[in-house]
Amino acid sequence: VYINTTGDIHNVSQRANFTIDFLNVTLLQPSDGASVSSGIMTFLANVSDGQDVVNATLYTNETGTFAARETRWHGEIPYNDTGLVLLLHLNNESDFGENQTNIRDWNTRDNNGTCVDTACPLFIKGRFGGTYHFDGNDNFTLANSSGLNVFAGDHTVAAWINWTETTGNARVILNFGEFATQGTLTTGTTSNQDKVGYQASDLANGWKTDAGSGLNNGEWHHIVATRSGSTITVYVDGTSQTTGVGLFTANKNNTVGMGSTGNFIGGIDEVAVWNRALSASDVSALYSYRRNQSFPIFQNRTRL
Repeated sequence: VYINTTGDIHNVSQRANFTIDFLNVTLLQPSDGASVSSGIMTFLANVSDGQDVVNATLYTNETGTFAARETRWHGEIPYNDTGLVLLLHLNNESDFGENQTNIRDWNTRDNNGTCVDTACPLFIKGRFGGTYHFDGNDNFTLANSSGLNVFAGDHTVAAWINWTETTGNARVILNFGEFATQGTLTTGTTSNQDKVGYQASDLANGWKTDAGSGLNNGEWHHIVATRSGSTITVYVDGTSQTTGVGLFTANKNNTVGMGSTGNFIGGIDEVAVWNRALSASDVSALYSYRRNQSFPIFQNRTRL
């Protein structure tokens, strides 16, 4: 690259050197050169780059022309993460059956979500790719497979949330009420609604309230709640928080954005549930993904 500067007295040429950093791509499945006789082929690949890469797209050539099949955003949770029982990317990916009224459980545990007509939230730009904005009247209802019934034991619930609402009391972000022991992620109990809380219904004083502060500032915040034995810990943006205690009665359904004490108003993205308690280092790593880590593996399935 040459930059020429011409003036009345001088003519200067400068040379700049650029380094091009190529992606590291590893095809995991199928192996290179392998043939697949079944009607569906699953592509698994890791893509990593030390630069500030936002997403990666898988292209396949099955008809003589390469076409985009799947885009994964850096920072998303891998669908096969150990102990994962629910994963909602909420990107409205039509190639995988998602649309304005249907969301997919990418963990393939059959806990997909649906909404109906005016109860469907608005699709917006999310923390990773797209997501949905809930206006206090709409929600997604999730299925209730036995694999999601984890709330009486060790478990983790996580989501990115974004809101500015200052009214109400303990608006429900995520509600898992179909089971004997229920789990519910809420905003706080204080009048300003700038905190979060989580409850496991079988524990005495199992609602840990008012974690964090100033969270309703219109920015995306990562909220994680873990249960280990009878101990509940609430993390905000990778750091554990002090909490109050209280009692909470959940609705008897599995919902995103709706619950017994009021419906959430704001954005919700990258919802996940594990059947294990993530450690503090796990939560920190989940919040602060580094650009030199691998992207989540692709899960494209294409009929041949």
